[in-house]
Amino acid sequence: NPPAEIFDPSTLSQEQRQAAICEFLSSRTNDVGRINKGAADEVAKKYGISKSGASAIWRKHKLAIMHPEKFKLDFSRKKGSGRICKWSAEEVLEKVKNIEFPYRQSLRSLSDKTGIPRTTLHTILKRNGQLPYSKRRERRANMPVSVAHETRSEIPVPPHPSQSKSAEGVLNNQRSKIVTGGSLQGVIYPSRAKVPEENLPSLTKETTYEVTVPESVLEPSDGSITMGCVINGKRNTVKIPEGLQKDDTFTFTRTHSETGKVFTSTLFSVPEMEIVQSKPIIWSSVTYDFYKKSADQQAMGNAVGKLTQEAQAKILEQVVEHRCNACLGMSFNVTTDSSGPGGNKKLVIVTAHGTPCVVVPTATAIAMDAAEADQPFAV
Repeated sequence: NPPAEIFDPSTLSQEQRQAAICEFLSSRTNDVGRINKGAADEVAKKYGISKSGASAIWRKHKLAIMHPEKFKLDFSRKKGSGRICKWSAEEVLEKVKNIEFPYRQSLRSLSDKTGIPRTTLHTILKRNGQLPYSKRRERRANMPVSVAHETRSEIPVPPHPSQSKSAEGVLNNQRSKIVTGGSLQGVIYPSRAKVPEENLPSLTKETTYEVTVPESVLEPSDGSITMGCVINGKRNTVKIPEGLQKDDTFTFTRTHSETGKVFTSTLFSVPEMEIVQSKPIIWSSVTYDFYKKSADQQAMGNAVGKLTQEAQAKILEQVVEHRCNACLGMSFNVTTDSSGPGGNKKLVIVTAHGTPCVVVPTATAIAMDAAEADQPFAV
């Protein structure tokens, strides 16, 4: 059997829909001149109208539905009735499509940008199922229905010049944070002092640890039993090798970053240290954008400190990648911006700069350390 065709009431004109509803109601009437119980609900569900709208059609065309041989269905409006339509649906929808997405979040901003009254926008957009908001319970559930959502990909929204990739998160009414970094071009003067590579921090430092199987493992492990151990204040979980039980020892290797060994300072030197090589200036940037809320504004004081810490962490990674152990002359800058309707879109950019260097203890510091150790020290 061929598949049944799916009925779509949205393809019908207003007159065709009313005629179909009257025909449907004619089969749901009784002998006392009333429609059967639940008929209005069936009409509302099938034709996409409200129950009160179905009842209104029944009251208006009741005689023609009950006695089609005496009365004729007439869906035409009275000649000369109604106000002349200033805006057609096509014109309104075309104007809405050409408005940037941030200004399509409410009828008020749409009206300001298009010059179309809010009541006209509401009528036409509701008729086409493109209101910028849904029912109140859906708004409470944070499920906005955007205006002309099917054309969102067709209308490119130019991001703010300082936003970069973070504009995507703002358009979705979400918080967004981007961390980037790089280096500036410059000449590197070769150093005559050779610092062993093993003395410089690494991003992939491998360290071997030795642990003892706890007493709770009474039987030999099958390779799937795990145990916890604390390394540098952080808990780690490792698998006990097969065949081992309590009081047995084994070793395992972990890879970690040594950015914590990098000297950082806004000064241009480190006390008791000597600069033997410098690299081109490096920079990092943390972009954080959000829509204005009271909670965000109250927490921005602490948030700036966290953003500054993240900018420094990106600097430290680049210092290690440049095979250095210090970043001197560091500077930080915080920039804020407000844009969008009513200035509700907030943007915070934290930037950091510094010069990666290789520093070694000075001769005086080495001599002091050697004197304290009371043993010869080779310089």
